[in-house]
Amino acid sequence: IFVSDVYHKPITNSLNNLITSGEITIDHLFDVRLLIEPHIAMEAALHAKDEDIEKLEDLITDSSSHQDDPILLKRNNLKFHLLLAKASGNPVLSLLLESVIELLAKTTLDFLDLSLERHFFQVHEGIFQVIAQRKPEEAKRLIREDILDTKEKIEGFRGK
Repeated sequence: IFVSDVYHKPITNSLNNLITSGEITIDHLFDVRLLIEPHIAMEAALHAKDEDIEKLEDLITDSSSHQDDPILLKRNNLKFHLLLAKASGNPVLSLLLESVIELLAKTTLDFLDLSLERHFFQVHEGIFQVIAQRKPEEAKRLIREDILDTKEKIEGFRGK
């Protein structure tokens, strides 16, 4: 049983207040991702059920069919991370990541570039393959690289 989508809202709201007050930055959110997502990817590679793999594959297929739609690609790229968290089998990690991803999405609303969204899709396609092949160490490495790459690209966009 997974935590309902509404349960992450108190965490998201609390973190959002801290972002608004300047006590939490986008760098803090990426630090959290770097701590939990490699573990999530490993666990997903080890514990994903057939239905989890199917949902990830459907998402990849949907993105593959919409390579000219940056909004859909961005939405699916974010959803990919949430599906991985659910596939890990740990509802606490899923809850935490959902809050962090939601806040990152809000703080990067104006960051939309078709070529970058296509790039992120290709990276996610590779991560999906190693998850489906049950390669936890490779999944861990690839998701870490994805997070660092995303952080670098967002910092470049924000002129940091």
